[in-house]
Amino acid sequence: MDAELGTRDFRLCYTTPMFAGRKTFIRATLVMVGTIIGAGIFGVPAMLGRAGILAGSIIFWCIAGLVLATHLLFVEIIARIKERKRLPGYLEHVFGAWAKWPSAVAHTAQIAGGSFLYIILGGEFLRLLAFGFGFDGGSLGFQLFFWFLSSCIVASALRFMAKIEAYLTWALVGLLILMLALAVPQADFSRFAWQNWGSSFGALGVFLFSLVGLSVIPEVFEIAQRKITTTRWAVILGSLASALVTWLFGIFIYAAIRNGSSADFTVMANIFPAFLWLILPVVGFLAVITSFITGAFDLKVMYLVDLKQSKLMSWGAALGLPLALLFILPRNFLSGVETMGALVSASSALLVVIAAFLVMRRDKKRVSIWWRCAAPALAAALFSFIFLQRIILFFL
Repeated sequence: MDAELGTRDFRLCYTTPMFAGRKTFIRATLVMVGTIIGAGIFGVPAMLGRAGILAGSIIFWCIAGLVLATHLLFVEIIARIKERKRLPGYLEHVFGAWAKWPSAVAHTAQIAGGSFLYIILGGEFLRLLAFGFGFDGGSLGFQLFFWFLSSCIVASALRFMAKIEAYLTWALVGLLILMLALAVPQADFSRFAWQNWGSSFGALGVFLFSLVGLSVIPEVFEIAQRKITTTRWAVILGSLASALVTWLFGIFIYAAIRNGSSADFTVMANIFPAFLWLILPVVGFLAVITSFITGAFDLKVMYLVDLKQSKLMSWGAALGLPLALLFILPRNFLSGVETMGALVSASSALLVVIAAFLVMRRDKKRVSIWWRCAAPALAAALFSFIFLQRIILFFL
């Protein structure tokens, strides 16, 4: 019964009038953008500041190309498996029953760890908002309030969120463009000349975390009315648009900060005119709450549909695990993003490219050898490198 409820929840977002008609491509693309642009975007200015704009940009776009290829390889898996599943369900179908729980653990770590970071960042943006209205308080209290607010939305307003998700994404992108327009005139272009290639590899995890959107691709497929060509183009446009906005945000926010750290959100807020003091916390709140809601929904459905768990267990995993991590792990946003990206995002992506190789290996007539063999092999090597270099740095 719970699995049937999960399948119904899985379809819930796509049975509303919002997802009917000829505009499914735009809506699918917006869901992709809205999910990818989340907490990670606010770590990019600090990473570009650490590596230098030129060195950091080269690394960033290499990661963006790698992520785009991985997204499209996941679409290849979806195209060959007709059942409605989430990422662990697809991996179980490819690798066999033994992969069910390892992939579920990896996916749970990806979503719950990401939601933990969204709680940290969402609380910080709520604290900035409260401070602007003359109220000051500890970060933990605001983080708990963000978790409570987001959990209530996930639990009671899924249909409503499905109706306004595209509008929230438009608002988010519009406000990010406004922020860029305000930051560009203040940019110190002399910073473009400074490079630190030796520190560029430390940005790999942050860049990867800020660009990966694997968890939402099954949702994009449903919104695209299960049309593979539409899904591919929505994934391509959504991935590239998200990467471009993230890169421009990172460059010009970093270049516009005069004094202080680009990892300090209070310093970042000082870039903007006093009468627009709301813009940073509002943009940040929109970015993280949409990602938190999408991630929690994805994890809940994965436990219901792929793992056949009870509804109570599914809600506990989706909403309880991030809250538990808030009291277990250090509440340091930037180091958390680095670790999540280099370890969890890289390992999940590695499983996807291996699975794509396995499902395409017999499809020799329709798929070129470059896409069937070379692309998964190269992607697997790069994700393995990102994972291993983070492990090595941890012990150094």
